[in-house]
Amino acid sequence: MKIFTLILFVTGFTFYSDAQNVGIGTDDPEMPLHVEGGIGTGLRITRAGVSTVKLDFIANVNEASLGTTSNHGIRFLTNNSVRMDLNNLGNVSIGSINGPQKLNVNGAVRLGSSAINSSGSIRYFQNDFQGYNGSEWLSLTSGGSGSSFWLDTDPDGIHYDEGNVGIGTTPRADTKLFINGATKVGGKVYLKSNSNIISGTSYLSGTITLENSYAALLGGNSGSSRGIQMLSMGEPILGDYSSEINVFNNDDIQAISLDFVAGKGTVVSERLEIKGAGSTDVNMQILSELNNSAELRFLDDGATRIRIRGNEGSTNGAEIQMFNMDDVRTIEIDADFSGKGRITTDEILIKGGSDFAENFDIVAEVKPLPGMVVSIDPDHAGKLMLSQTAYDTKVAGIVSGANGISPGMMMGQENSIADGEYPVALSGRVYAYASIEGGAIKPGDLLTTAAKEGHVMKVNDVQKAQGAIIGKAMTHITEEGKLVLVLVNLH
Repeated sequence: MKIFTLILFVTGFTFYSDAQNVGIGTDDPEMPLHVEGGIGTGLRITRAGVSTVKLDFIANVNEASLGTTSNHGIRFLTNNSVRMDLNNLGNVSIGSINGPQKLNVNGAVRLGSSAINSSGSIRYFQNDFQGYNGSEWLSLTSGGSGSSFWLDTDPDGIHYDEGNVGIGTTPRADTKLFINGATKVGGKVYLKSNSNIISGTSYLSGTITLENSYAALLGGNSGSSRGIQMLSMGEPILGDYSSEINVFNNDDIQAISLDFVAGKGTVVSERLEIKGAGSTDVNMQILSELNNSAELRFLDDGATRIRIRGNEGSTNGAEIQMFNMDDVRTIEIDADFSGKGRITTDEILIKGGSDFAENFDIVAEVKPLPGMVVSIDPDHAGKLMLSQTAYDTKVAGIVSGANGISPGMMMGQENSIADGEYPVALSGRVYAYASIEGGAIKPGDLLTTAAKEGHVMKVNDVQKAQGAIIGKAMTHITEEGKLVLVLVNLH
C-alpha cells in the first residue's frame, strides 16, 4: 500500500516517489532509484573542490557506461577496503593501487582451460600453462602434455624442446644448447659430458661438443667435420696420457697441431705445426724437449731452411742455422762456442760502412773529431794521441765517421786494453783532415802526417816517409783544412 506519493514535473521529466522507490522519468519505478529517459540518459554524482570529480552512470541503446568524465580514477571497495583500482591512465590494479602496467595483480591468478586462439593468450590446460603464438598452443613450463615452448615468438628468440635449448633457432636433439648467431661470454663457462660422441659425427658451425671428460670439438663451417679439435687420452692423474690440439681449415686439412706426450718418468715432448692455406705441407714447427730446450723450424717442401734452438745441448747456448736449397748449412750463429759467440759463413756483405776499424781510447786536450789522424801514445800503453809532427812513424790511423762515411766493421774486446771510445780506421776508405803544407793534393798522392795536429799532407820525401805513410789520396785538395778521401794502407 502506498503511504506517500509525490509527482513533480521538472523540465519535462516526471519525478515520482512512493514509500519504497523513486522514479525520475517514470511513474512506475522498479528500483529504489529508477531513472528513465532517451539516449544518453544517465545519473551524475559530483563533488566540488579543488578538482571536481564527476561520476556518471549512462545508459545508451546497446550499452551502459560507468565512469568519470573528469581526469580521475575509480576504486572498488569491500568492507571499506580498496579491492580494485582503475586509475586515470586506464591501468587496472587488483590488490593494490596505481599500478604501472595495464593489469597489475598483487596475489595469485587462476587461469581456466577455455580460451580463444588469439596471439598472446595464456591458458591452463591439461595440467600445464600454455601460450598461443599465433598458430599453436605451446607449453610455458614443459610440464603437462606439452614438451616445448618459445620464450619469444620472434625467430631470434629462445626455444625449449624436451630438455634442449635453441637460441635463434629450434633446438637440436643431440645438443643441450644450440646458438645461431654471435655469442659473447662475460664469465666462466663449464661444460661436462659423461658419454662419448659417435665417431664421424658432423658438427655445425660454432658448436662445442665434449667427446669425453677430457676432450672437445669446436666445429668449423657448416658441413665440415671439425674446426678445432682438443683431445686428451688416458687418466691425467696417473701421469700416463697424451693431449692434442688440432686446427683444421675449410678443406678439413689439419693446419695447426699441438702434441703433448708424457710418460711416467720419460721425456716430455711438445710440438706445434703450422701449414699453409690449402696445403698439407708444414711451414713452421715449434718443438720442445726437456734436454734440448725449445726449437723453431721454418720449412720449405718438407726441408728445414731455418733452425733456431734455445739450447744446443745440455750445456751449450742458443744456436741459429740456415740451409740453402741443397740442404747445406751455409750460415751458423753459435751463442756458446767454447764459451764464446761465433758466426760461421762463406761470405759477409756489409752495406753500412766502408772501413775496418778498432776501438781505441785517445788521449787529447780537446775532443778528437772524426777525420783526425792519430798516432801511438808512447806514454799510455794501448792508447792513441792526435798526430803532432810531420812524417810521424807512430801513425796509427784516422778517426772514422767523417763526412757521413761510417765504419763497416769494428773490433774490440770489452773490458780489456783492446777496447776504447773511438773507432779508428786501420784499412778501407775514410775521410781525413788535410793540410797543404806539402803542396796541393791530387788523387794517387801518398799521404803522411802533417805538422798540423791531426792532419795529413802529401809526401814529398818518400825515403823519409817510410813507416809514416797513411795511405793514398782519392780526391783533390787545394785548400787548408778540407777533408780528403783516403784509401788507408799503413806502411
